[in-house]
Amino acid sequence: MVSCKKENHSVRVRNLYASDLANVHVGSINVGSVPSGTNSSYYSIAAGDFIITGASSNCGGNLNGSGSISGTGKHRWTITVNGSGNVSIREDF
Repeated sequence: MVSCKKENHSVRVRNLYASDLANVHVGSINVGSVPSGTNSSYYSIAAGDFIITGASSNCGGNLNGSGSISGTGKHRWTITVNGSGNVSIREDF
């Protein structure tokens, strides 16, 4: 008997920045707007590398970042934009 675990990844965006984020994209996923202090919904995403883009709706600054996810089985990830505008990603446990 052979058992194969399928990949099942989902990602959300957490906005800790002082401004709302608009036109947020994670790879080919259009997350849309993420108000300051909130999280987006989770979106299904394939494993691999991706680019994160968007803009601050209040000051017009651009959001740019990148990330990578991997692993077999079910995984949930959060991309966080911190108060300085830096982007990080971590797996939710």
